Amino acid sequence: KLVWTSSVPDDKGMYVAIFNLNENIQKISIDLTGLGFRGIVHIRDLWKRKDLGQFVNEYEKSISSHSCVLLKVSK
Repeated sequence: KLVWTSSVPDDKGMYVAIFNLNENIQKISIDLTGLGFRGIVHIRDLWKRKDLGQFVNEYEKSISSHSCVLLKVSK
């Protein structure tokens, strides 16, 4: 897996891109506290334009082979 992050201009949120570089579907976990978030955060899938809900401490997603997701994480 490969994870890229970027701050959101004029916001305390963060963009998170998760890449599955593997030949198989992978369940990938992101440590939200490691990204600096404490407590409940909101996560939105930017490419699907869908709110994924509220999460605490970690976010987990199965990602298809050679695929990626782009998320916005915010308080």
